[in-house]
Amino acid sequence: MLGGFRHGKGKMIWKDGAKFEGNWDYGYANGHGVFEFPDGNIYRGEWINNKCHGHGTFINLNGDRYEGPWKNDL
Repeated sequence: MLGGFRHGKGKMIWKDGAKFEGNWDYGYANGHGVFEFPDGNIYRGEWINNKCHGHGTFINLNGDRYEGPWKNDL
């Protein structure tokens, strides 16, 4: 924590079962990180201000996957 914000490397687990492990910058996911959705889907890749942004891989629980560029969560 830095000034009350998550900062540096760390892991956050929400009540709904979602998890993020990676880099935090003043409370925002920034840099590389892995997000596990409550339904079991996973995103591994780059983040900017809590959004998937840059190169990343999304793996659906059914085995489908997308690897490539992301911009503002899309």
